[in-house]
Amino acid sequence: MSFEYSCFLSHRHVQPYGELFSSFYRALYLSISARMEAYLPLPPFWDEKRIAGEYDSEEVISEAVCKSICMVPVYTPGYFHADRPLCSREYFAMVDIEEHRKEVLEDGSILRNQGLIIPIQFRGELPDFVWNQVQSLDFTSFGGTAKRLRNEHDAMHVIETEFAGKIERLCDTVSTLFELFNNDTCPNE
Repeated sequence: MSFEYSCFLSHRHVQPYGELFSSFYRALYLSISARMEAYLPLPPFWDEKRIAGEYDSEEVISEAVCKSICMVPVYTPGYFHADRPLCSREYFAMVDIEEHRKEVLEDGSILRNQGLIIPIQFRGELPDFVWNQVQSLDFTSFGGTAKRLRNEHDAMHVIETEFAGKIERLCDTVSTLFELFNNDTCPNE
């Protein structure tokens, strides 16, 4: 099975940070999409249709996780909260997929330092089980720009000016993973 998505963008849909988080997430998606085009012909997956109420199917989400090269969870303190377990299921599904993909690589140890989960820390401290297993990108300073943000365009400007290097590093990592799996030899299930 071929990959369909460069990465699966995951975040909790409860909006405890209101417009700030919504603007950040949309701008992040657009920035990754634009930069990823220089690396791979695969878009990131963002469940915008579910957010808009166009479908309510965990099957669509599960399939997208499996068809993504990696996962980029946007971490906030509520990401793993028990009252809304979808993010936890997405995350641990990718943990299982990572283990399976390691088995098909000649040297699965290559994923030790470059896992398939690359969290973006938006708010709060990453839990130990996330921090110890994966690389992460620190975007916590984005909140300090909240007073400057009037709309999504402002959020995009902040991401493109203050976080461009991190987005570029993310895209480079995803491209490296894509090459590692050779897109034809790695099962996604």
